[in-house]
Amino acid sequence: MTIGSNATFNSATFAIDLAGNSKIAAGNVTINNMTLDFLQSHDGKYQILTGSNNFTVPVSTFTLYVGGSPKGNRQFIDLDFENGGTELWATLSHTNASLTWNGNSGDVWRGTNRWLDPTSTPDTFIDEDTVTFTNRGVQTVSLGTSGITVANMTVTGGDYTFTGNVGIQTETTGGLNIQGGKVTFANTGANVFVDGVSIASGAALQLENGSLTGNIANAGALVFNRSDNFTFNNTITGNGIVRQSGGGSVTLNGSQSGTLEQTAGTIDLAGTWTGDFVQTAGTLTGNGTLTGNADFSGTVDPGTLTIGGNVIFKDGSTYFVEIDSTGGTSSLLAVNGNVEIESGAKLKIDFIRIHRADSDGVIRIVYDDVKMVYKKRFDIESS
Repeated sequence: MTIGSNATFNSATFAIDLAGNSKIAAGNVTINNMTLDFLQSHDGKYQILTGSNNFTVPVSTFTLYVGGSPKGNRQFIDLDFENGGTELWATLSHTNASLTWNGNSGDVWRGTNRWLDPTSTPDTFIDEDTVTFTNRGVQTVSLGTSGITVANMTVTGGDYTFTGNVGIQTETTGGLNIQGGKVTFANTGANVFVDGVSIASGAALQLENGSLTGNIANAGALVFNRSDNFTFNNTITGNGIVRQSGGGSVTLNGSQSGTLEQTAGTIDLAGTWTGDFVQTAGTLTGNGTLTGNADFSGTVDPGTLTIGGNVIFKDGSTYFVEIDSTGGTSSLLAVNGNVEIESGAKLKIDFIRIHRADSDGVIRIVYDDVKMVYKKRFDIESS
């Protein structure tokens, strides 16, 4: 930021974004009292203020913060006046530790003494610390206004919801290990875990907002509870449950596995899903492949969707078919196993016939004007 005239700082606060190389350039500078708030704790030397005069003042003139809180005992900030006192530079360094969350619901992650060090002494988080959340009940933790960088993050119990407009990330290594309890990302920022996310049996990760980068090893439950349109390209391995429970749309695209469940919203299956699918409500659409069995109680609205196992259309389910009369094409649900249609299942179609191939067990939708078959099994509705 450039100030085209002289500048006097009286009890002023300068929020310094080290990632954005923040600094102030002014004419003659006078500093009576000033708070320097470094939004990140990245080590290095940074120029933060320059003027046309020698504005050297005692270091005690400054109050030093990191991430909105007074700097901790493991944070070191050295201030130096250089170039004849016309430039103010800050050198940041720190030591890292393994910390355990000791805050209350609603507390800010970077809040003073919200953590305990290995000797159970209160401490304040510094970027690249290793953090653990134990069972402290149901809590909401605010990430504040500056992004969080951890070396590794472990949750052993409790029910934690993270909020804020920033995210949690690892830099070169490190991941998120949910050994027990539940983690909910309600924050709008990007959560990035270089070494991925592991969800143990009985544990859960719920995505309500923001983004998540990192492959997922799932033996527990991964839940999408979102109101927006969200695409999830991450690799998912393991035999855990993956559930769509939000009112929005989730596009699944990539190499993904587990038991796929749907209780609301839309799932757009764009890739290959290895496992079964169980639907109690909502809409399944897409042009992907499901290798296992499918149990439909909601709506199926495919593009060209392949099911490797058996299919059940339960009472109350709807199979919605879209027809392109000019191109003579339609939706296609290709079932490689057996198909069971319960009484009360609906087929929403216009002037088509359904053909069940004798050899491959495939239901094909073909544009035609002839009499519909299987009407005794489906309740036919015009769309």
